[in-house]
Amino acid sequence: MSLTHSEIAFADMIVLNKTDLVDQKALSSLQARLRDMNKLAQIILANMANAPLDKVLDVGGFDLGRALETNPAFLEPEYPFEWGGLFNLKAGEHTLALDTGPDPDMSALWTRVDEALPTSLTVLAEKVFRHFAQPAHRAGNGDLITAGDIHWKLQLATPSTLHLQVPADGIYALFTQHTPEEFDTRLYDVNEHVCEPVDEHFFNASHIHDDAVSSVAFEFEGSLDPEKFDAWLSVLLRTDGADLFRMKGILAIKGDDRRMVFQGVHMLFDNIPGALWGDEVPGNRLVFIGRNLNRDYLEGALKQCLS
Repeated sequence: MSLTHSEIAFADMIVLNKTDLVDQKALSSLQARLRDMNKLAQIILANMANAPLDKVLDVGGFDLGRALETNPAFLEPEYPFEWGGLFNLKAGEHTLALDTGPDPDMSALWTRVDEALPTSLTVLAEKVFRHFAQPAHRAGNGDLITAGDIHWKLQLATPSTLHLQVPADGIYALFTQHTPEEFDTRLYDVNEHVCEPVDEHFFNASHIHDDAVSSVAFEFEGSLDPEKFDAWLSVLLRTDGADLFRMKGILAIKGDDRRMVFQGVHMLFDNIPGALWGDEVPGNRLVFIGRNLNRDYLEGALKQCLS
């Protein structure tokens, strides 16, 4: 079974099987590459699937409730798109604006929805899935995207503006390989007003980012000063938010005896109170996933936020 880049980046444990079939140089190279993607995961080497059971079973590495809290679509099938949105639009040429994001291109599909049929995005996804498997039509800055069952490959090496055809009033669906936050995607009507989706859904996506994406992880004891941490994080997101695809971790906050579950996507982040620290020494464990990550800066800045 092959793993996507995102699955490796979020894994708690990685088992490398059939290691006896490769030489030590190739094995070391693979382990180093995995470490670049995920600094926290435990890597176990195995031959003929003979991984030690006490290391891979009953280790508390997976909790369904926690997984669903982090990703409500966890139990859904994987799709070649990560986001879908429904828009109630008037006829006329609309504009899709996208900033520079994690990849130089992005698959998308723009279609009118038959209002006589169910308009649930999860139902529409099954139909759209088939069209994403078809050869893509390329479109770049200034091009017109027609509504229909066409798989488009948007060229996004620089901030781009594309035009979406809305031939008649009605409900339209936009499915994209990446989430709107990753490219700061905005849809404007003919009067240049932002069109907000009347419904949206985040899907389990099977796509990967390019190999420039890496992760850095930190683990240190002590409690963070909430004001210092919030102030630093605000600056970080303003200056480097476009290159920070994911952030996650467990934080110890001064004055709070609970673990703080921290997670973020680009310029959006959230803290959710977790279990009590109890007899355990409070500490911090964070992972940043993105491009051009400066480990020394991130580590130094985090430790300056300690109370």
